[in-house]
Amino acid sequence: MGAGNLTPLANGGSGLVGREAEQAFIAARLDNREGGAAILVRGPAGIGKSALVDDAVQRAAASTRILRAVGASSETGLAMAGLYQLLEPLLPLAHLIPEPRQAALRVAFGIVAGPPPEPFAVAMAALDLLVDAAAERPLLVVAEDLQWLDPETIGVLRFIARRLEHDPIGLLATARDDGPDPLAGAAAWVLELDPLGPDDARRLLASAAPKLHGPAQAAMLGVAEGNPLALVQLPKTPGLTLRPAGRAGWLPLPQRLQAAFAARFELLPPDNRRALTLLALHDSGSLRELLDALGAPEPAESPERLEVLEPAIAAGLVQLTDGQLRFRHGLMRSALYNVTSPSARQAGHLALAQAVGPATDRGILHRARAATGHDEAIAAEPGRSTCRRGPGCGRVGGQPRCRWPRRAPASPPSPASRSGKRAASPPRPWWRRCAGR
Repeated sequence: MGAGNLTPLANGGSGLVGREAEQAFIAARLDNREGGAAILVRGPAGIGKSALVDDAVQRAAASTRILRAVGASSETGLAMAGLYQLLEPLLPLAHLIPEPRQAALRVAFGIVAGPPPEPFAVAMAALDLLVDAAAERPLLVVAEDLQWLDPETIGVLRFIARRLEHDPIGLLATARDDGPDPLAGAAAWVLELDPLGPDDARRLLASAAPKLHGPAQAAMLGVAEGNPLALVQLPKTPGLTLRPAGRAGWLPLPQRLQAAFAARFELLPPDNRRALTLLALHDSGSLRELLDALGAPEPAESPERLEVLEPAIAAGLVQLTDGQLRFRHGLMRSALYNVTSPSARQAGHLALAQAVGPATDRGILHRARAATGHDEAIAAEPGRSTCRRGPGCGRVGGQPRCRWPRRAPASPPSPASRSGKRAASPPRPWWRRCAGR
């Protein structure tokens, strides 16, 4: 069975083109209120992994608490950066887990100094936090772009993925298919996404570019090769020319997409381009931090501050949700980063350092990325940092975003072993269940 399209209709419809089977498959496994499931969605760039995840999140949001982390190539070397993204909303519950595991997380996130904690202690602490939170409301843990998450976070996700049978916790992860499985078989279910079939590809292209007909439409279908993101984005690329045979010889598909995003970026107003450049350099999607780095006028909630983002949002390059701004696809971030000059990157990192706090860990990291060589002042500064709350922290309005209980009351025993049997595999040819699970 061929994979359907995972990209929303260009006319604003809420449904996805195709993928009914994949949507139902994920929904059925995440709807279990007695036990959990770990699902890995794999496929090439632009195939629609994020769109499928967004659909699952939208379906679950009414009854489920969502925790989300998105890998970024610039943070792959930052240990526990991804785990902090996931667990930061749950840190107020840390007093519920045993003190030794609290201590392991404090050290892992850089809140206190100490020898590196045992990976098992950190993994158990993360699992305990999820289980305690799920006792109040079912959880959906979303981890996108595993190939860019730091190895330490990947290790914890593997640990968690194997221990979800008896708690209402779903793990939905995505990864490229051009390398080994990042979860090393820990996910119970793996969905392999293929390019669109001819009918679905034509339907999506007609929605994205209704004025494209005849040979031009056939040429675009050939260029896109059934890739949903290409079908939606390439028709919007200014100056794109196609060979009569319908094959583009100038770039492989992911590079064609990056070139398309870069070309559309150049059409935006200067202030909008600078905002997206900062977003490509930033280690957070915080709208407040981004606007502060832009030097936008106060007050923070004024509509005038958001006007600078409207062209990019209208063009479908970024989306704004709950005070978080993010690119619609990781290739957009990569494209903008690659077309940004070294001097503009340096200026951007300095502006972001000022916005997040130049003496915080994240501010020091931005300053280090702006440095043109070895800087003794920056090298010596982490020991004097005023905020040691981990890679996802930062000061908002002069106050730390993250919190940690100063004392932990007596904690109940850690959750019992979560080993258990899996449900029988449904007869579907387009997914597979991991061997040995």
